[in-house]
Amino acid sequence: MLKNRLKREQYQDSNPAFHLLCSDAQFLNQSDIKILIPNAQDEKLTNSSMKYHYGTKKQYSLLEKDINKSNALEQQGFDVIGTDFTSFTTHIEFDLILLNPPLDQGETYLKKAVELAQKQVDKDCFISALIKAEFVKNPSGFMHFLLEKNEMNLTFHENIFPDTTAELALIQLSVPKVTDNIHETYDNLLASRGFKPAQTSLERGLSTIVSDKDLEERLKDIRFLIAAYNEHISLLKKKYLFDNSLEAFETILRTRHNVSVHIYRRNEYTLNQEIKHIRSGYWEKILKTDEFRKKLTQHGSKRITDMVESSTKLEITEENVLLLLTALMSNGYEVVLDSCVEWFKKMTGNHQNEYSKNIHYYTGFKTNDAFKVNKKIIIPAGQAMSYYETMRFGYNQPLEESFDHLPFGIQAYIKDLLTMFQLINPTISNDLTAIHYDELENDFFRFKVFKKGTIHIWFKDLETLEQFNFLCGKKFGWVPSTEEIKKDPAALTFTKKEFPHLQNLVSK
Repeated sequence: MLKNRLKREQYQDSNPAFHLLCSDAQFLNQSDIKILIPNAQDEKLTNSSMKYHYGTKKQYSLLEKDINKSNALEQQGFDVIGTDFTSFTTHIEFDLILLNPPLDQGETYLKKAVELAQKQVDKDCFISALIKAEFVKNPSGFMHFLLEKNEMNLTFHENIFPDTTAELALIQLSVPKVTDNIHETYDNLLASRGFKPAQTSLERGLSTIVSDKDLEERLKDIRFLIAAYNEHISLLKKKYLFDNSLEAFETILRTRHNVSVHIYRRNEYTLNQEIKHIRSGYWEKILKTDEFRKKLTQHGSKRITDMVESSTKLEITEENVLLLLTALMSNGYEVVLDSCVEWFKKMTGNHQNEYSKNIHYYTGFKTNDAFKVNKKIIIPAGQAMSYYETMRFGYNQPLEESFDHLPFGIQAYIKDLLTMFQLINPTISNDLTAIHYDELENDFFRFKVFKKGTIHIWFKDLETLEQFNFLCGKKFGWVPSTEEIKKDPAALTFTKKEFPHLQNLVSK
């Protein structure tokens, strides 16, 4: 169409590889396609393709061996789904694979791309590859078979790149999605007029993060879940394969015999969407994130959710399981610290006017005036409750002597606060005793809800409170580090004065 032609002409690019590779990819300017570019380092190819079809970065799947380059691409918004293309496996399906491989690996890359495309059951896959002409003019067994058995566009080009004079071959072919040899099945049916119906790296890695008594069971669970996932996806793909076969069979009947019987309806989700949903569920079980979440604040739980969502682009293999389990364990402290800092901001966010008692000012060790959470804080009820709960709050009858009768928002707020402090001191109890209407306590703290719209909290366990303040103070750079306390007398004096209940931190 003229619109599409003008669109392509508008984004003429100086990248010769892009123009050759996409010369016959007429559907590239469609909005909903999935593109695989195995050479993530070939940034010009990726950027040129993006401009060409107005695509979003999440439509591109890239592979990159270098961890720094991989992180940079992720920060730009691309999906980096692997490292080495020659050993790459995935259940995700692609509309387009663009290959501009290293000259000596051209045939290897093309063979791998064809193998991936031949497994697809939901999408036809268009492969466009620039490889050395020598691979085509003196074909190996694979290349000879490819040239003999497939319809393709084949052209030869010279002087494409300034740094090489090698003659290149442009190979473009479309690999149709699998339909279980439905045409052969149909021909047979028509002819017969009937139908006849050792210790692994995972084990070694787990031994460093799982206790010996739990190692064997954990390995069994993980290996079962990996096998179950692959079987699950295999069955899902068989479902799509059946759908494709049914659709193809109905097409043959309609075109060759004028039999227009159509009972097939496609699911509302694509195969890739279903794979990601299934994969996410298995990652949840393998990483045991439900156990982590029980011990985390709402903010910490969201951090774990984000980690799982980011892992759904990775296939479930033993190598990736070990990678993510290690990352989850190593990030555990960061999740705890991040949860504490998030709560610190909540509790110190209201420190003006009537809430001035929230803070206790002191001179930070290396900064100007800073603050920490005092043993009494005042929270506006609106911070804990929804707008509608706050509106009704002042008109209710006096609160009963039970935590369960508090407004839901206040209950959630207090539970999350307790959960955060339990990250520091697991012995803190969730049990609360009513002192009076709207006032409850346990060994850790006491709180009272006032009808005017405030919540007053008194902390009894000052040692845990100081641990919290010290943890957050180190994060913000307001207090000296443990090493500074040991070496600097001024740091030691400061810490003893501001954190008198933490003698274990200041003892020499």
